[in-house]
Amino acid sequence: MELKQYTSDDFMLYYALTQHESVMRYITGNALNEDETARKFDKVMRYNENNRTTGHYRVYFEGKYIGYGKITISNKEIEVGYMLLPAYIGRGLGKKLLATLIDYAKKEDTVYVIFAIIQSENDISRNLLKSFGFQTVAVYEENGTRCERLELAN
Repeated sequence: MELKQYTSDDFMLYYALTQHESVMRYITGNALNEDETARKFDKVMRYNENNRTTGHYRVYFEGKYIGYGKITISNKEIEVGYMLLPAYIGRGLGKKLLATLIDYAKKEDTVYVIFAIIQSENDISRNLLKSFGFQTVAVYEENGTRCERLELAN
């Protein structure tokens, strides 16, 4: 599994993910059009321009682009996140990607908490996170969507 920070040339790779209803179902609730994706990608680029050890990443497996990985830091907490292209879901790659993200996150010396936010309906993601030792610490509503915050147990 290889992670490379998104650059301004990678918009179409990012859009390849966000235009899929099945990918975005538990993130935004629906697929994004090109303008919506451009606004999200601008935020990705702003973060990446100011951070070299954390960021938003293109994910490659065996040389092929398979999705997105996120390791963002704020207030001594790291959030991990992930999206896979539909063709790569159900192949065990989410597990490999999450393991890679956790390894990267643990390299940050000043971090006390590694966490993920999911929609409460997303049983697959919850089960994946829990298999790595994440525990639900909060359930809340955001923009009409029930969400969970899971933290990696020390």
